[in-house]
Amino acid sequence: MGPVRIKYWGLMWITRPTYVVLQSLAIGLCAVCLAIGFLAVLLAGTVVPQGADLFLDIGLLLFWIGFLAFPLECIEMYIMLRKFARAEAEQQAMLAALDASGPAPSAPSSTDVQLPPNTNIQP
Repeated sequence: MGPVRIKYWGLMWITRPTYVVLQSLAIGLCAVCLAIGFLAVLLAGTVVPQGADLFLDIGLLLFWIGFLAFPLECIEMYIMLRKFARAEAEQQAMLAALDASGPAPSAPSSTDVQLPPNTNIQP
């Protein structure tokens, strides 16, 4: 059997390695938002946008986006990795059940099986 695939947010089937790459990109983006936002917090001296400077306010909003998105991404990653583990355990159990039932009967080869003569053919 191939790698385990699960449906990600009901949109697409995804494997564990693909999910880990996508999730690391998302967490990296959260870290960048936090870094830019933290720089804006240091420059502004506050965490609440004041409306005086547009770029500083955007930086402060990036701080809050990163601050709120990072824990949510971690929770989602935990849930999805548990889902992958459950699906892999089910696949292993199914493979073990197939192995325990014994080998599948082999298909008859042309030398082992004698076919009766076809009596329906008219001369």
